[in-house]
Parts: sequence; C-alpha cells; structure tokens
Amino acid sequence: MLEVQTHWDGQFVPFPHGLQLPDVGNYKDPTEIQLAVDANVLFETMKKADKAFKAALRSSDPAIREPALAIQREQQNQIAGLVGKMDLIRESLGQFESTHAMVKQRYLDADRIHFSRLPNKPISDYTQMDMDQWVLQRLQGSSGFLIGEDADLTLTQNANHLSSIPLSVQAENYMAHNEHGRDTFPLAFVRYWREAMQVKGDNFYLLGSRVPLRPGVDQFYQWTRTKKIQHTIISANFRPFIKGITDRLPYPHIISTHAVEVDDISATDKKTVIQLEALSNPERAFIMAEDGDSGLPALEPEASEITAFYLVLEGSKVHQAVRKAQLPHYTFKDFYDNIATLQRLYGLAKTQ
Repeated sequence: MLEVQTHWDGQFVPFPHGLQLPDVGNYKDPTEIQLAVDANVLFETMKKADKAFKAALRSSDPAIREPALAIQREQQNQIAGLVGKMDLIRESLGQFESTHAMVKQRYLDADRIHFSRLPNKPISDYTQMDMDQWVLQRLQGSSGFLIGEDADLTLTQNANHLSSIPLSVQAENYMAHNEHGRDTFPLAFVRYWREAMQVKGDNFYLLGSRVPLRPGVDQFYQWTRTKKIQHTIISANFRPFIKGITDRLPYPHIISTHAVEVDDISATDKKTVIQLEALSNPERAFIMAEDGDSGLPALEPEASEITAFYLVLEGSKVHQAVRKAQLPHYTFKDFYDNIATLQRLYGLAKTQ
C-alpha cells in the first residue's frame, strides 16, 4: 500500500494538475463570494494543521509523537477500507463475464461488416455519413440507449468552481507533487476531502448548484426523456456537489449517479463503473460523453469494447485519444450538438 505522506509541501501546480486559491474578487454573487472565503479560510487552517502534524511526527517527545502516529495509522486503516471496497467492486465484474463477451462480440461483428464496406479508410478521413453508418451497424439489436456522462467540463461549462471546493487546493496539489500522481487519490481523500465533506457538505452542494452548465444540457435531458433514454453520471467529483448539479436538471429523481462519497471512492475507477453500468443493461447501447484527461480511462479496452460510441468535447485530449484508438465517436461543443447527433441517428434508424 502507498504510505500516507504527512502534508502537501506548499508548492502550487497550474490547472489541470493542481489548483490555485480562489480569488474572492472574481465573484459577484454573495453565496459564491462566501464559498471562496470559506475555501481560503479552510486552506489556512489546514496549512497550520499540516505543519503541526509534520512537526509532531518528527518530535522526539513520545507524548507528542505517539498521538500523531496514531492518527497516521488510522488514516492508513481508512485508506485500506476504501481501497478494499474498490477491489470488491472490481471482483464483482466476474459475474458479468459471459455478458461482457456477448456485447463485445456483437460490436466486433458489426465492425467486421462495416469495415468490409470501407476497407483501409482511416477514421480521420470519415465523413459524417461514414460515422453514422458505422454507429448504426453497432446499434442493431439494441433496444435503447444508456448515456454515461462525466460532470466537470462535460455537463459544466468551465472548471472555475474547483478551487472553491473545500480543501481541494491542498488535495490537488498534494497529488500533483506525488510521484504516483492521481493514484494517490485515496491518500489525498483521507487526508483532506473526507472530513471536509463531513463538516462542509453544504458548500459542496452550493457550488454544484451554481456552476455554469454547458449550453443545451437542460434541453438534452428533456429531449432524451421523450425517447426513454436513461442517464448515469459517472464522476470522480463529490456526491453533494453532483447533487447540486442534478437537482437543477429535468427529472433529477431518475438520474443515476456515481460520485465520491465519505465512505466510498469507487466512482474514481471510471473503467470499472462503465463496465458495471453497460453490463447491467446489455440490451441498451451504452454511450459515454467525455471531455478531457479524466475521460481517458473510459477508452481502455475493458470499457471501450462494450461502449457503442462516444460523444467527446471537440479539441479535447479525449477527442485526440478516441481518434488515435480508432473508436466510433462524435464531437460536441455544447449539448445542442449532442441532441442533433442523436436525433439524426434516430431518423436514420427508422429508414433502415
């Protein structure tokens, strides 16, 4: 297991790998101003706590050092519990082995038929008609759609809110400076975010309720409802923050959500969550909407071989990656684009 490092060393890393402190002067809404102020106050409080914790661990006085070591051991136990839960969820995929093989074969058969019609033509040269024909071939035999969506920069317009999430500045920079990068999420979560969620959960929710959504999101959820398309949000952000977003969307009570919780960080394993969702609903074609770095695990073979196609933010890293991987996809700048894509596919399917 990775050892708990005692603190963030105080060096800031630029976004997207790290975060800067929120500038209160950038906000006009009183609630957003207060959330930024709270984030700065919590930052200073934790900065002092980190310094004191580091000093206690190095103290030669057992009366000072032993309580700090006890806290460190407890943190290790919490990390072990969170990682153990993730391992159990991964192991549960075993029950879907035959379903995985069936869905994978369905798409392999569809791809073989499609590529026999367009031999040696790279996806980079595909016209919209070429992509439509490929996707329609893959959709044959499906009874509907299940759309998985990331939250940050997919449903949301920007990432300006991230620095106001309690203790995110410490946690993100902590991971950015660690040689294991985001693999240290369980450590950062236990050291910083877990308690913040428990004592400042309302701040997470309020941020989610105010973050700007990408144009067309409301209309997208309205339209897909008329087609009985199911949604599931798959995000490594935090449950109360995501709830702040979904409570603003049409029909929030029917939106499935995978997000980080106080006692469960399995949503950070996007590849596994995608498999669970797609294989629990094999009669529906699974579509994944993604925006950037955090979407790359959705392209790994275990997930991509059971994904019908992707909706990717134009010009993003995941857009570049999906082209390189030669996977079926459409790009979007806003969710009006995604409505147009699905409407076109529905219309074409009726004529076949």
